[in-house]
This record gives sequence, structure tokens and C-alpha cells, in this order.
Amino acid sequence: FLDGIEAYAYFPLAVARNVQARDADLQVEVLPQAGSIDRAGGLAFGLKNSGNYFAFRVNALEDNAVLFEFVDNRRLERAKTELPVAAGRWTRLEVQVRGNRIVCLVDGRPVLEYDAAKQVGGYVGLWTRADSVTQFRDLVMTTGGISRQLILPADVAQDPSRRIASKPSKGPGWTPLSSRPGPPCGRGSAPWPCTTP
Repeated sequence: FLDGIEAYAYFPLAVARNVQARDADLQVEVLPQAGSIDRAGGLAFGLKNSGNYFAFRVNALEDNAVLFEFVDNRRLERAKTELPVAAGRWTRLEVQVRGNRIVCLVDGRPVLEYDAAKQVGGYVGLWTRADSVTQFRDLVMTTGGISRQLILPADVAQDPSRRIASKPSKGPGWTPLSSRPGPPCGRGSAPWPCTTP
């Protein structure tokens, strides 16, 4: 299905059900592995629906980090910086949201800032593009000084005996918001690390 021009405008999402964030810090580790059109992955946040949200991503084919805003299904580039992104290497992404202010970090270093037109809040999730094959691990949301782990680290997720007792045994619920069929992250009994083809 990625044979035509529309392949470049395909943005798979995996959204955490029952998890909304406002004035929060979000972190995830991303491992771009493969893709001929793109090797991208990142955080989706401020999700209202599949056509209205922000995405902060890195791309190993383009060697950059970009903050996009999707408004009524149109992708708008809000901020961009060039930086080396290696395929096959984990990269930690972080987004700090305070009101309408967004600060994006890569491996602990601030790289982008943007002031949105209005306060940013909504669902949280994972984002890729086109034919990217990307793994995600260790998704954490911090609000009011309290951290909540939404994706377990890979070694813990694969060994249930190492899970913290307060964590649900099946992990958080995820809902695909893509307009095309495809396996969402989180399907199956051992959902992480997940791969979104």
C-alpha cells in the first residue's frame, strides 16, 4: 500500500487510552530501524483526534528533529533542527509542555522551542511516518511531580516477574487512530518493545 504518493502522507499513531496530559513532561526512547521513505519515530501529544495534535520526532534518513502540528489533517512544521540520528541506536525524546509553551529535548539537550496559539492538552501516544520501522520503549509521563510509566522498559516487559506490582499485568490500553489498517503497537501478550511497520 506504500506504492503511491499517498505513502508520504501516512502517519501511524498508537494512542494511550485514558491518558491525557496538560502541563506535563513526556519521555520516550525511540529506535529507528529501517524504512526507504522514512526512518522516523516520536511522541504524539495534545491529541484531540487523528487530525489535530502535535508530534515531535527524529528521522535517521534526514538527520533532524522536527515539531509538527496537525491541524484539520494538515501537517504544519512548527520548529526544526539538524542533528545526527543513527538508525539502530536508541535516542531519548522529551517534550515539556507548560500552558502553550513546548520545549523539545533529544538525549537531555533542549533542541526546539515553540509557543502554540492556545494551551496544549490532550491524549498521548507514539508516532511514525510512511514505511518507518521503529521501536519504542520506556514512555513516561510526569505531571505535578508524579511520574507514570506508560510503556515498560523492554527487559521488564518481556519478563513479567520483574514488573512492579502496581503496574497492570497487560500494560496500558492503546488505540490505533490511523485511517489505514495495520497492527498497532501494544497488540498481543508481550507488547513492548513495539514495532510500527
